Amino acid sequence: MSGTLAVVSQSCSSISFFDLQSSERTAYLTDLIPEPHEILFDSKRNVMYCSHAYHHGHFWSHGDNGHQISVIDPNKKEVVDIIETRPALGPHGLVLDAKQDILWCSYEEHESSSSGGVIGIDPNTRKVIKQVESSTKTHWFVVTPDGKKAFTCNKTAPFISVLDLENQRMIGKIESPGGTEECSISLDGKYAYFPTPGTQFGKIPESPQVLVIDTAMDKIVARIALQSGALSTYVAGDGKILVGEYRYVNGLAAKGQLSVYDSKTNKLVGATDIGKMPLTLRASPDGKLGFTANIFEGSVSVVDMSTMEVTKTLVVDTERSKVSNICQGAHGMVYFPRD
Repeated sequence: MSGTLAVVSQSCSSISFFDLQSSERTAYLTDLIPEPHEILFDSKRNVMYCSHAYHHGHFWSHGDNGHQISVIDPNKKEVVDIIETRPALGPHGLVLDAKQDILWCSYEEHESSSSGGVIGIDPNTRKVIKQVESSTKTHWFVVTPDGKKAFTCNKTAPFISVLDLENQRMIGKIESPGGTEECSISLDGKYAYFPTPGTQFGKIPESPQVLVIDTAMDKIVARIALQSGALSTYVAGDGKILVGEYRYVNGLAAKGQLSVYDSKTNKLVGATDIGKMPLTLRASPDGKLGFTANIFEGSVSVVDMSTMEVTKTLVVDTERSKVSNICQGAHGMVYFPRD
């Protein structure tokens, strides 16, 4: 097992870099703008982007919305620039459209309205050049490989927004009465995967499932039934669908589960216990390694996808946030294969 994993800690406003062979933290970037959430690697420019959603807190309870994205040199381990997203507020999800060379970022509100949406940023000038409203707060989203459409996770809203990115307008809604969580898209872009219902702390959801959306027809074409509620999905480099399921026992968060599904049949092919509240999922490009950021434990479970065994647990940050009084110690992740 080789490579480096960069992991965000919301509680400590930091990014840790782990050597996956030794499990050692080899670098620690601190004093970031408060509430770093997601990170994304831009290989063309050799930089990472890190969104800062709130001044403190979390989706359910937070201070003022953030309005910045840090640009980070992963070699020097330092912030080299700041992208201003205002008037878009509460930046969160990040998607790089390499074909159109646009960095897309979701946002929760706008200075002129309560509607969220996505903004398009020129990675060269680092200026906002596009904006598409979703009619509600938007947290995560996916973009089709041709860069023409986006489907947004609106957390508590009873619908998924369908956005025309070329003409910068919302073109439809897909009903999801219980809300949705972190979405993903198939490698060929034909299907998008949205866990539902949305998460409510301390509660066990009814009929948890993953909605499978045909991105050409903008409609639900299948439903994957889950054992527990899910916070996240991710499509690995081999096409398998990863689902991060959470569990509650007597109102308290318990060990979660990483479930893996075949994308052709939507059938379960493997599962393993992981840490509490797997908020973010990632995988190595070849699909051999899976990573789950267990935010309530401040740890990352490293999973051998061939055996479905947790081979390592990386401790990121176990401290409780001084504001929320919960551990928000592991969220966004980027995997760097060893050269």
